[in-house]
Amino acid sequence: MYIPYRNITHMLLTLIGCLSMSVLSAQSMSLEDSKQYALEHQNSIQNARFDEYIAEKRVGEILSTGLPQVEGQASVQHNFSLPVFVLPGPDGGVNEVTFGLPWQATVGATANQLVFDGTFFLGVRAAKIFVEISEKSLNRTQEEIAYRVSQAYYQALSAKAQQDLIRANLNRVDKLWKETQVLFETGFAEKIDAERLEINHNSLEIQLSRIERLAETTTDLLKFQMGMRVTEPLTLLTENTERAAETPQLEKVEEFDLSQRIEYQILETQRELETYNMRRYQVGHLPSLYAFANYSWNKQWDFSVDSIDVNYTNGTVGLQLNIPIFDGFRKSRLAQQSKLAIKKIDNDLEDFENATRMELKNSHRSYLNAWQSLESLKKNKALAEKVFNIATTKYKEGVGYVEYLLC
Repeated sequence: MYIPYRNITHMLLTLIGCLSMSVLSAQSMSLEDSKQYALEHQNSIQNARFDEYIAEKRVGEILSTGLPQVEGQASVQHNFSLPVFVLPGPDGGVNEVTFGLPWQATVGATANQLVFDGTFFLGVRAAKIFVEISEKSLNRTQEEIAYRVSQAYYQALSAKAQQDLIRANLNRVDKLWKETQVLFETGFAEKIDAERLEINHNSLEIQLSRIERLAETTTDLLKFQMGMRVTEPLTLLTENTERAAETPQLEKVEEFDLSQRIEYQILETQRELETYNMRRYQVGHLPSLYAFANYSWNKQWDFSVDSIDVNYTNGTVGLQLNIPIFDGFRKSRLAQQSKLAIKKIDNDLEDFENATRMELKNSHRSYLNAWQSLESLKKNKALAEKVFNIATTKYKEGVGYVEYLLC
């Protein structure tokens, strides 16, 4: 089939445009951009938000029990066998009397209103505490995601920095290798010098391949923590990792406020919730009062007798007082369970405080070690560059040879 040249050109331009768009669609993100993306797309955060919404609906569910409860009823029934009652007759015998008509229809409505129930009000308060727990759980999930994204982001940046460093070393070795080969060919260098540099070149190429794969792995991990598909392209913006030269001033462990930790806040809120549960079981021994109203319209008739057609209504209003007398110690057992649950939470709070203090001390030590290592690496980097430049100069002047082996 013949395809005009113009059509081929158009298809090629379209294909190139699509490829260009796919390249341009690669997102460039800083650390803050990555964390914000995770807050909007990470499924665990979405689920935590759903839990918060569910808790809010739970409060509405409990509140609805304190509103008027209205039900309507309608029924039609056919009494194919009417009930018969036996009554004493005037002559000492009995009379059989049939009650009702074959057909009966009823339409009515019933309304109930809670007047007083101690468990209701405590249940509403406990449900609101449950909403607070859901909100704090959402905050904790957001903090954990932000931490994991930050950790993965800096791992990816570190891999990229190592990749750039090895590539720069490889370029220097390549340059020196080429110069050494020229010197060897002209008789101003030995063959072993060129072979040493070739070994270094090969070693650096292997290291570069490994670090490139590591950079891809860390970038995929970052995408996963962000809630991004690992197949989507992502470019990291270089972050400023420079820090002040002076020794960092860290907060004392004893002065750290545990209430800043969202986990501690969740435990305290759980304790408050369990306290309300215990009180709710305790007040369950109190009476509860309800108001009710019923109204219905009734109709009875007999198709076989045209003159029998009865209509009547009835209605009632009243109060119902429910007095708990004995429930087999059920509420008492539930209250005791809540007391024990509160003691468990108190133990968890004590363990969390101790673990946090230890974690903070270990973090201080790790931070200081990392800071000292960073300062040492900066000095070693400057010294290594100085030694390399001096050795290169000596080698070019014929004073010595360079043994440049990167571990």
